[in-house]
Amino acid sequence: MKIIEGKHLQVLLKWKDLADFRRSHFSSIVPARNRGDVFFLDETYEYSSKLDFLFAKQSIAQGDYTPNGPIAQDPNFSFQEIEINYSPTGKIPWVKYNPLTPIVKKLGVSDAILDGIENTFQARKIRLLRPKGEPPEGGHPIVLMSHGSLAPHQPFRPEEISFLGMHAELPFGGYNEARLIHGLLESGYAVMFLDAELSMVWTTNGPLVRHLPQITTDHYFLKNLLNLINSGELEGINALQKFALGISSGGYNTSRLGNEYPDEFKAIVIQAAGQMKNLGPIFKKISKPKPNHPPTMFLHGVMDTIVPIGPALDYFNALKQSDIEAFFGIFDGGHAWNEEAPFLIPNYFDSFL
Repeated sequence: MKIIEGKHLQVLLKWKDLADFRRSHFSSIVPARNRGDVFFLDETYEYSSKLDFLFAKQSIAQGDYTPNGPIAQDPNFSFQEIEINYSPTGKIPWVKYNPLTPIVKKLGVSDAILDGIENTFQARKIRLLRPKGEPPEGGHPIVLMSHGSLAPHQPFRPEEISFLGMHAELPFGGYNEARLIHGLLESGYAVMFLDAELSMVWTTNGPLVRHLPQITTDHYFLKNLLNLINSGELEGINALQKFALGISSGGYNTSRLGNEYPDEFKAIVIQAAGQMKNLGPIFKKISKPKPNHPPTMFLHGVMDTIVPIGPALDYFNALKQSDIEAFFGIFDGGHAWNEEAPFLIPNYFDSFL
């Protein structure tokens, strides 16, 4: 295939499958010193012996799931819905303190309209799943999970859909996402599902957001969410063992968590995404990671045309250059959760406990 690329753009791929990518392009993208931390997921897994721990437990969530009623009624899990305000008063500082508000008012936007916005965007609901039974000493480690663009965690609304009734044909590997969540729960993790504003897109990408995070409601949501976890108010949760993962837009939000709150997380996983300031096929030079950037594992389909693999590998190389632990898994697929995620991700997180 032809590739159209410039300084900040890549819209087509120049390889036809994973084998072609490995044979013709991989060595030009990944320096030799970093190749031992890359693993391939095709007919026969290929990885260095030091990555054995990622493949140690492949039995996690291997079963085929059948409908079993709403998740709130599943005897194996504890379900909780929590509302996160953007400020202690319930009014979002996003309007009052937004540096763009004076400009908007000069354009004729009235205080009444701004008050309407303030009243509309006051809080978001999060959903928390925990294994039932006595938590381990110190509480369950917790995984913060961010959804992709326009793809909120619908299966986890018990009044709408059966959690165990997902099927392989769901878009973006939705069935594998369900298996991943089961894999995490079976491994003893609590899973917290985060929703972007209006369940649409995480406002992460671009230099304006990065340098003026207070212009977004995400900034206040994430800050108050971490404050809630660290307060100890969530029963049976170990606030010192936090992890994060996400796909697509949620992967960029996971990068944001790792960059803005690096000391909060033991490790993160980024699926089908790159560094927080990039946007799909539009990308810029990768910023040098902070020295305390959390260890990171990437999972990416070599045929992903929504978020090409190149910028994600650049992010990986930048982490390695800064002596930050990072691994990269490449599978022969597109913009989706891969079938190995349900055991790779819990195994990876387990290595930090």
